[in-house]
Amino acid sequence: MRDAVVRVRGGMLGGAGVVTLVWAAQVRPSARPDELFATAAHLTGLLAGYGVLVLLFLMARVPAVEHGVGADRLARWHAFGGRYVLLLCFGHGLFALLGYAVHEGGAHRRPADPGPGPRSTSSCAASWKPSPPSGRRGCTTCWGRRARPGGTSRR
Repeated sequence: MRDAVVRVRGGMLGGAGVVTLVWAAQVRPSARPDELFATAAHLTGLLAGYGVLVLLFLMARVPAVEHGVGADRLARWHAFGGRYVLLLCFGHGLFALLGYAVHEGGAHRRPADPGPGPRSTSSCAASWKPSPPSGRRGCTTCWGRRARPGGTSRR
């Protein structure tokens, strides 16, 4: 019975190690806070998904595992592991939210100035000429970018 317990625990921990290695193989090192939060969210999500599979396995009543380890011990492991899986799920959501908030700059950030373009009033107001030599009226910076009737520009 002791041998079966060691094998089942070793298999569960080995699987978590494989999940972590797969994550480590694809992660790119970065010092940006949004990337750090995103990679932490990715790792916690992968481990939470693996944990759910382990919890299902613990309660699947596989005869060889149930007879080797014992149904009462499997139920205790299931209850104990469930708390960690819920913590990983919560951590996944929190890290993803923080990563998105850091990436977007938070709710207090003002929208960026679109710069000089056909719809920018600041650039059009600075270059407005009432009667240009070509007979066209309007913004001189936008003359080459007039919108077509379908809403697309000529470029």
